[in-house]
Amino acid sequence: MKPALHNERDWLPAAAGLTLVSGAGALALIPSATGLLPALSILPAWMALALLIAVVWAFAGAARRKVDSPIAALRVWLARDWRRSVMIAGIMLLAGANMIAFMWVKPLLNYLVPFHADPMLADLDRLLFFGNEPWAVLEWLAFPAAGLIYHPLWFTAMVFALLMTASAPPSPQRSAVLLSYFVLWSVVGPVIHTLLPAAGPIFYERMGYGTRFAGLNGGPETREVADYLWGIYAS
Repeated sequence: MKPALHNERDWLPAAAGLTLVSGAGALALIPSATGLLPALSILPAWMALALLIAVVWAFAGAARRKVDSPIAALRVWLARDWRRSVMIAGIMLLAGANMIAFMWVKPLLNYLVPFHADPMLADLDRLLFFGNEPWAVLEWLAFPAAGLIYHPLWFTAMVFALLMTASAPPSPQRSAVLLSYFVLWSVVGPVIHTLLPAAGPIFYERMGYGTRFAGLNGGPETREVADYLWGIYAS
């Protein structure tokens, strides 16, 4: 008896359902709509970056194969496999929508579940570093514009990993990895945040826990992001 062929779309209903439930729940319960529009602006950048990575990857592959006309080869591939191209674009679009839904859920959780785990987690961090504050031990790794570089690199790495997975041949492993992305952002992340709600070291003093992290300096970019996040939380 032959094994059943793997359907590469089996995971899509669950992923779409998680995204829909997360977004609808946030819209229904969020007390202030001030944080909704900024999150929406991520989607165009998300898709544009995915397209840029795809084009660069295609041209790099054509160069490795020493193709005479990479543009012509790309056109042939798009004409032959346009359905797969649409499928990959749809996956990236759904993943971007899921990210937006998470960005709506996160401030809602901050509102529904008050922060309280910062002191406990800070003590655990110090215990793991043999009685030292991790930020003080690793301060030598800080460099100018670290905050500015961190976010674009993280964003690019996530889009790249998703795009490579979406472009892989259909298999149960590929489907599991793609569905795991949606489960992690829609379920695991919010659950951990709910069980251990922590604002983070940069907000330690603002939360009234003391000056334990007063010497932590993330640079002007990090302070700008922190002020933005605090403004959303305070509103």
